[in-house]
Amino acid sequence: MLLRLICLFTLIPLIELAILWKLTSLEITILIVIGTGIVGAFLARNQGMRWRETMARQLQRGEMPADGIFDGLLIFLAGALLVTPGVLTDVVGFGLLVPTFRTWVKKRIRKKIAVSFGLPDDFGSSSTSKQTGETFGRDVVIDSYVVENSPEQITKKEP
Repeated sequence: MLLRLICLFTLIPLIELAILWKLTSLEITILIVIGTGIVGAFLARNQGMRWRETMARQLQRGEMPADGIFDGLLIFLAGALLVTPGVLTDVVGFGLLVPTFRTWVKKRIRKKIAVSFGLPDDFGSSSTSKQTGETFGRDVVIDSYVVENSPEQITKKEP
């Protein structure tokens, strides 16, 4: 994991610099970095405000906004990527602001989480694990009833 983080924080910026160096001159590179930072921050702010309103409506209706929380996290990540200088980070950041791309990313992350925990790929829906026979899902209803025995009924024995 540490090696991956080192690669992430050293190789990605080097690749970004190489791309910017090859694409344009210094002046245009600076304009691109500043322009995408401003536009990205504005778009991320607007998406974040819409996300906040959606979350407030869901909470007022009493709904659990689990999917909305994930959207908010990805919008925050998009904003961070957009204010980071570079072409690759800008492409990914702008992509995360598009709802269809964000949905695709969420599915991929859910699948990776499911595999790492040994859950079925569609762990959000009702299903049964092949290995253990356990049921995974949100809406499992078990019918039951309670039988109360009073102390008199316990001590009395019927013939």
